[in-house]
Order: sequence, then structure tokens, then C-alpha cells
Amino acid sequence: MNKNGKYPNMVFVLPDQFRRQAMGFWSKEEYTNVLNGTSDPVYTPNIDKFADEGIVFSQAISIQPVCSPYRGMLMSGRFPRQNGVNLNCKAGRDSSLREDIDCFTDILAKVGYSLGYIGKLHLDKPLPHFDMEGKYVGEGGGYFSDGSPEGATTCWDMYTPKGPKRHEIDYWYSYGTFDVHKHPHYWDNYGIKHEVNMWSPKHEADKAIEYIKNTAGQRDLERPFCLFVGMNPPHSPYDSVDDTDGEMYEKYYSPSVVKDISDLLNRGNVTGNIAKDKVRYYFSHITGVDRQFGRILDAIDDCKITDNTIVVFLSDHGDMMGSHNLLTKNVPFEESIGVPFIIRYPDKLEHRIEDLLLTPVDIMPTILGLIGLREDIPEDVQGIDYSSLLISPEYCNIKKPESALYIFDAEGDILQRGLRTNRYTMVIECNIKSNTTNIKLYDNIQDPYQMHSLALGDINKETMYFLAKELGYWLKKANDIWYENRLCSDFIKYP
Repeated sequence: MNKNGKYPNMVFVLPDQFRRQAMGFWSKEEYTNVLNGTSDPVYTPNIDKFADEGIVFSQAISIQPVCSPYRGMLMSGRFPRQNGVNLNCKAGRDSSLREDIDCFTDILAKVGYSLGYIGKLHLDKPLPHFDMEGKYVGEGGGYFSDGSPEGATTCWDMYTPKGPKRHEIDYWYSYGTFDVHKHPHYWDNYGIKHEVNMWSPKHEADKAIEYIKNTAGQRDLERPFCLFVGMNPPHSPYDSVDDTDGEMYEKYYSPSVVKDISDLLNRGNVTGNIAKDKVRYYFSHITGVDRQFGRILDAIDDCKITDNTIVVFLSDHGDMMGSHNLLTKNVPFEESIGVPFIIRYPDKLEHRIEDLLLTPVDIMPTILGLIGLREDIPEDVQGIDYSSLLISPEYCNIKKPESALYIFDAEGDILQRGLRTNRYTMVIECNIKSNTTNIKLYDNIQDPYQMHSLALGDINKETMYFLAKELGYWLKKANDIWYENRLCSDFIKYP
């Protein structure tokens, strides 16, 4: 609760595939030498100002750097195997947020919050809920949202119907996942589909501002509110100006402004040309999202609720954007697993840079603890409540974790588990079919761009034992399939 004994409002702005390096404030004097390697040459004035007003987490980690698993952990405070979202949600794939657990919004609803969700959700397995014309007909309809017939396994998009799948969210303007940025669609509370000819972050900011200002009675003004805004950009596609904020592209990233593409692809591990036709549009996505984030912050100011509103800017994973000649995510490199996490709460938190290895399972318990709901955190939540560290770091006796888990799962023979510590990134790759393993280890201090995998003999036995023990600890805590089957037990020190 705040100083007046009331619960604060909350706004979470969650753009997709927004890497930690892509924020302009890292080049400012206060923040230099915080990141491993250089930051991106992006223009983000609203995020920069917001960072100076909040706590900036320099080591926030996406445990499983793909969309759905991160969101499942964020909402549930539990690792993928416990929350049901072990892979990106898709028809025919058994991955969907469990209905039978109390998630973040369930707890907030119990204490009286109005709850809203706008934009990309990507937490439900698509099911056939529509007739041939695309009209929602409820459970048992014969077609998926993309028109595929019942039994298809190619659909990614999803309308989340009223009921336990929404986890008590009462204002709904959302979709599963759909990557046409300038012709998005949304389903409202009643299953009515809205198709929009506008860049999606602009439209989502419009709807968020309407919600915050309550222009159409979207919420009960007597109750605190919590709003999630899930923006799809800077997620791909980033192939042309037709995908992005054209004004930001022309003003900051077009060839007439930045002639040499290497000035944008400035990280020391960019190899090859895979990103040379992408980066201008990716960065204009970034600046366009910043523009809309600024509009949401202005709306909070206009309503004179700034001091009593927690605002969190975060993302589910990053994008390689040419580093190691890769695009997108789902790899253990810094550009993929490193994510923004900035929290502003003027009533309680003072600005600083925080190096806590914050993971998505920690967000739910930490925010609940911050607003005075520590006793309401479900016992089976696996994340840690770090709210006392946020409020009074000098008096907090909570021990910071020395590592964070990394998970890679796919529908194939290759599985990966690993760790990100303050210094090292270690990944064990297991080929189930051939029963072979491969270990990669990077020193992120000596080798900030992760260009050279170390041999196991290159570091001392004490460090190797620590890494093996830490990984075993996390796999047990996550009740991971590796722990259950004791995979790679010749190296991993399982409890």
C-alpha cells in the first residue's frame, strides 16, 4: 500500500523482442560501463527520462527467451513446467497457461483491483471457436481464428474467452499473436473482432490512454487499477517501412540520416550481413514504441496519479539483430536473454541502478510484496519477493542470487539448460537421440561479446563446481524435466 493506506495503480508496458541494449540512456554518463559491450545507437527520450525516475535493472534475464514462456512466468510466478507454458502457444501444442492456479491478476482481483489487458497476450493454446465467417461461437466452434478447420496445427492466434483463462481480467482488448503491425486485430470482452488500419503500438497506446482516463467507463473509479499493454513491435517483421513507425524511420534511421549501416550495427559480435536490411526498421520500431510509451506516461500525469501509480517497462526477450550473424531470439547470448526492466513508483522507490539477476518468476511476488500483499502470495510460487531490496537496499538482508537459469526447449532432439551468473554464461546442450552433450562457457567480463567459448580447463575447479552445483539447484527448484531424469548428471551436481 502507499503512504495513504491505498493500493497503487499499476501499468505494465510490455513490448515484444525489445533487447536490453536498445535504450538510449545507456550512453549517458551515469550508465556507462554497466552493460557488457556497447549499447545500441537508438533514440528513446521517453524511456531515458523514465529510467532517471525509477530503478533500472541492469541484469534482468529472460530465463526462456521466447514470447509465451516468459509471459507465463510473469503472470504466474512459476517456472514453465509448473505454469503450463513450456513452449510458444500454438494449435496442436500442449502449451497454455493453467486455469487452476492463482496468477498475478487473480490475487489483485481478490483485493479489489480493476484489471485490463490490451494487445498481445500469447498465453493460450489456440482452439476452434469460430464459424466459417470468423464469428465467435464459443467452445466447440469448428474453425480457428485464422480460418483453419478444426484439427489444424498451424494456428498461432487466439481469442481468449471469458472465464478462467482470463484470470479475472475484466477489461479485454487483446489477441494471441499476429504479426501484421499495420493491420492488427483485437477481440473485445464479448468476442467481437476489431480490425484496425494503424501501427499497432499507436492504437494500443490510444486504448491504454482511454482506459487510464476512463473515457467510456472502462473501469470503476473507486477501485485501483492494473493495466497490461502488450505491444508486438519491435518483434519481427522488420522488413520495410510498411512494418514500422515511418516518421521515426525517416527522422532517425533512414539512409539519408545514417549512411553507413555499420554505425547502427555497432556491436563487436556482428558478423555477416543478415541484419543489414533489418536494423533500420528494428530501431525505428524501438523509437516508435518509445514514442507511444511517452504518451501513456503523459496520460498518467494528466490524471494526476503519477505518485500513486507503479509503471513497469519490460520485455519478454531480446533480438540478436546480426550478433553472431543471427536474428531474433531463443539463444543464450546477451542480446537474446538480456531484457529491459525499469520500475517507477514515486511514492516508495528512489532512482538507482540495480544489478539483481531478476527473472520473470520474481516479478509477480516482488510487485505483490511492494504493494503490501506479501501474505497473499501463493505458497507454490517459485519466484522470490525482492520488494524489501527495492524499498530499502541498505537495510535489506535478502541474499541476491548468484545465477539465473536458462532454458531452451523445442520440438526436436536438442535440449539446452544453462546459467547466467554475474560473470559467466554456461550452456549444456544435450542431444537426446545421440546421447551426446556439449558445454559452452563464456566469460562475459573478459569477452563481453561472447566470441570465444572457453574450454572447461580454462577456469579453476572451484568455479566449475560452483556452476555445476548452481545449475543443479535451479533445475530442482524449477522441477525441470532435466532434474526429473537427471540428465547430464556426470557434470551437473543435482541436490
